Amino acid sequence: MIIAIDETGSFNLPSEALDFFVAVHIRENGGLGDIKKEQFRTWEKSVSRRLKGNTGEIKGRDLFDVHLYSTFR
Repeated sequence: MIIAIDETGSFNLPSEALDFFVAVHIRENGGLGDIKKEQFRTWEKSVSRRLKGNTGEIKGRDLFDVHLYSTFR
């Protein structure tokens, strides 16, 4: 089982800005984990380098709808 968690925001109490986190559970049984890893790698390669930080991290706030709504079948 893989559980991935990401967050955004400062989480400072006096701030009125939105803060949230998201988690996803990826089943690994029956080879599903390997399939999902390959799907993610394919998606990650489709994202332009200019949308990645110095460490290669992709920031969701910089993505276009085409990246956010893309799916794998």
